[in-house]
Amino acid sequence: MEIDTTINISILISACLAIIGWMVNNYFKRRHEIAKKRLEYRLETLHSMIQADEYLQKNNKLDDNVLKQINIASINFQLYGYQDEIDILNL
Repeated sequence: MEIDTTINISILISACLAIIGWMVNNYFKRRHEIAKKRLEYRLETLHSMIQADEYLQKNNKLDDNVLKQINIASINFQLYGYQDEIDILNL
């Protein structure tokens, strides 16, 4: 009977470790996916600001297209930017 008890305990411990490992792996994988998605949105934000800046440098005037691009870039920075970027934009 002692061998069966030892085997059962080792099987139980192995199953618990496998479940805990699975949960930890899912936690880190989820964090990684969120970080990738945030980076994707941040790149889109920076591209929108670059487009508005390029248009301003070429035309030196504010028309509806530029104001629309600046507004989109500002909203994107408010949503996805870091606090120092938001502070610079709000100056």
